[in-house]
Amino acid sequence: MKTQLLCATALITQVFAASIAQADATTPAHVQKAALYVGQVAPNHNVYGSPAQLAYDNANVLHATTRCGSFTALLFKNTYAAVTDAALIALTGSNSPYADEWYNAIKNQVSDPISGLALVKRSTVGDLQAGDILSSIYTTSGDTGHAMTVAEVVKWQENIAPPHPIPGVAAVNKYRVKVYDSTKSVHGGYASNPYPDSRYQTQTANNGAVVNDDGIGYGSIVIYEDVADGRAVAWAWNVSPTTDSFYYAVEKPEGSTYDYRPIQMGVMTGL
Repeated sequence: MKTQLLCATALITQVFAASIAQADATTPAHVQKAALYVGQVAPNHNVYGSPAQLAYDNANVLHATTRCGSFTALLFKNTYAAVTDAALIALTGSNSPYADEWYNAIKNQVSDPISGLALVKRSTVGDLQAGDILSSIYTTSGDTGHAMTVAEVVKWQENIAPPHPIPGVAAVNKYRVKVYDSTKSVHGGYASNPYPDSRYQTQTANNGAVVNDDGIGYGSIVIYEDVADGRAVAWAWNVSPTTDSFYYAVEKPEGSTYDYRPIQMGVMTGL
């Protein structure tokens, strides 16, 4: 059974990576690079942590030690000559930004006149494209937030009632967004998720059980768009129908038990 799970996960990863690698010229180079990394990294070399590294050793074995913000930075640095430590510091205040630093840089649409790079906000969820950066700040947990790179955007449902009350929002469009990220928690439950996370069931624990990997990979989230103006008003960590997940991207109603986790959507220009 463990062998079957491992083989199935490896096959999913290989197929997805191959499909991105063979994509047309409109697929951003850093998205193709992310697919390459995720397809190549072995679980025992894929670590959620720091200090950050994403590089090959002398035997051409990929070693990934990352968190969400540092993985986002390394993707751009390893793909584009213009994205240097100095440019990232100018844009975000750090050469290895945390999620909240990505969030604030996108929110403030920071530009760097020396490198010519800029972070520009997407005004609506419908404007999202592959290669864009998503960053949320967490208001109630110990983590600063989470940063992700968009791989694919699909509108699932249109003009539906929000799954939970959102102040001033009568109807939403629901999007499934496939993302590359580094995380210690996979996107959704193994058994119930129609869009599996690449990190599912990829490691064998000391007790012999097959467990989820952490570190770099791909998964899917949900973003809810206000039909009236296109802004992101809520999002969910996963798309599993049996796993409850919902975060307010706008101020939540009084008494709600769901977290307020505002999210910024942006694109790096000048690459």
